[in-house]
Amino acid sequence: MNKVAIRYSNIAALALVVQGAMYVVFSMMMTSLSPDRTGWLRFVLLAVFSVLLNVLPAVLMHCIAGKPGDNEIRLTRIPEKPKRSDKATVTAGSAALVFAIGLLYEKVFPSVTSDIPVSVDTPIYMHILMIVSLCVAPAVCEELLFRQVIASHLAVAGKTSAVIASAILFGLAHFSAAMFPYAFFAGILFGWVYFRNGNVKYSMVAHFICNFTSYLFACAKEVMTDGAYSTLEIVTLVAFLAAALLLSLIDTRGTSDAFKRSDEHADAGAIITPLLAIYAAGVTAIILLWGPNG
Repeated sequence: MNKVAIRYSNIAALALVVQGAMYVVFSMMMTSLSPDRTGWLRFVLLAVFSVLLNVLPAVLMHCIAGKPGDNEIRLTRIPEKPKRSDKATVTAGSAALVFAIGLLYEKVFPSVTSDIPVSVDTPIYMHILMIVSLCVAPAVCEELLFRQVIASHLAVAGKTSAVIASAILFGLAHFSAAMFPYAFFAGILFGWVYFRNGNVKYSMVAHFICNFTSYLFACAKEVMTDGAYSTLEIVTLVAFLAAALLLSLIDTRGTSDAFKRSDEHADAGAIITPLLAIYAAGVTAIILLWGPNG
């Protein structure tokens, strides 16, 4: 299994190098656009490139890695199918925690606050474009790549290691030093949802809830007074953290069963290959040289 894990890790690094090259091209194209004249076009391109940046590397890794064998499927599957209510609880609770931590993170690091150009005069079609490009496309495509493809393949070395490794790669893929800690934390939670529930659609839903809630808060900020908006943030923060705490208390056994080691001979460190380490170091260098905030 260690040889299989090493192979999958190297293929993941190759796929992410392709993603990084596409990201550079995409950034150059977006920079050349005038925000005043191409507002709608910017979000159309953002949605298209969000799909391409994640789906193409996912397809590349899937084609090279091939279909997992019976032994690999045995290591990645959950021992017992969770109840539908448990899946919903895990998904909603993790989304609440990620969003709540995001609110706190933006207070400490204001530079990571998303600049969503909404106002009371924003037309409906622009809202639809922004929801698709900022909420739907990233949630579906990023989960497809980092959880369905990368984490599921790396799980042959252990699900916990796969969650951590995919979260690190997910954080690096944001190409921002300021965003990395929060993206890494979100990646941990989304990876947990994926393996806990046994299907990527649940991590997609959790990811979408976080993105869409952020979008709703951006809209609310435009129509509410500063005092009312601050109250909304506090109430939401307390409620979401309480929901996440409740989840941690009622789902301990389910998480333990889902992440139980299936193969004691698998080496968790096998996924840390030189090629993957070189990729991570290279992206880190680019992020640090990109600017003071990444």
